[in-house]
Amino acid sequence: MSWLLFADAGSIDVGATVLRVVHVAAAILAAGGAAFQLIALHPALAAVPEAQRLPIREAVAARWRTVIFACIAVLLLSGLLNFVVYRIPAVRSFPESLRPFYHGLFGVKVLAALAAFHAAMVLALPGRKGEAYRNKAGFWLPYLAACLAVVVILGVVLRSLGA
Repeated sequence: MSWLLFADAGSIDVGATVLRVVHVAAAILAAGGAAFQLIALHPALAAVPEAQRLPIREAVAARWRTVIFACIAVLLLSGLLNFVVYRIPAVRSFPESLRPFYHGLFGVKVLAALAAFHAAMVLALPGRKGEAYRNKAGFWLPYLAACLAVVVILGVVLRSLGA
């Protein structure tokens, strides 16, 4: 098993690994959809006449709504489970001086994730309310991208703390 050269097979926590894969997969799907909208869809629709733009945006939002709401549910559940089951016990072993720093950064990460969830959800809302937000996609999509960047950067920093 040359693919296991990096670790002893007995040291792999299958539950933690599966939970992390599910969490990261949902994050990749949600962030990829946001990146597609920011980089490709929004600029392309700007060149389309308003009468044609509205039904396209509504159709995209309708298809994306189920996906993004499912991703948010998976991210909330898997993130909470990961924190309670794996990170709290790990953080208890950190030096006393590092714990407040960890929790402060974790709090900022959670707030950035909640802000990203809000932006993703309002862009996927149906009807006039959703269309009002999609009309301001020039604000909401970069805002969403910035929130996601903060979440990813803080996730990497938090994983490296106490390692």
